[in-house]
Amino acid sequence: MGDGTEDVSVCVESTQVFFVFGSVRIVSRLIDGKYPDYQQIIPSEFSTTITLSRDEFLRAVRIASIFSGSENEKVRMVVGGENGGKIFVHAESSGQGKNSTELSGEFSGDTQDVVLSPRYLIDALSSFSGESVYVLMNNSSSPVVLRDTLDQKLSTYLIMPIRG
Repeated sequence: MGDGTEDVSVCVESTQVFFVFGSVRIVSRLIDGKYPDYQQIIPSEFSTTITLSRDEFLRAVRIASIFSGSENEKVRMVVGGENGGKIFVHAESSGQGKNSTELSGEFSGDTQDVVLSPRYLIDALSSFSGESVYVLMNNSSSPVVLRDTLDQKLSTYLIMPIRG
């Protein structure tokens, strides 16, 4: 995988496809059965809508992940409530200390306090290419939906909260 001039071997079978190039082997298998209707699990209505800078949110989550500890990695996102209309990302662990970052953004709807995996947040935010991201939620136990403002239909990420 150097300059892009290597040969790729492709083998297609009825339920599998193989790609081999250099020392890399990729196998893809056809899944038996019906693919689940993923649209059923993505909420269509939300009680809270947040619009944030993707880079600022990503930076805050990366910093918070350092303070979240290695065993129970989790970050808390708090919106509204005692904070007014402010948005915070918090993390703490006994061995790493505490971190709290206030984010600038737009918030409408209900107050929220949700605990999420920093890894999943980082994966989602890193995959988006727009400057801003929508964070959509209903409550602390419902899925949180992240959408790239650049392309909402193609860039949707669903994250289940962690019990805090």
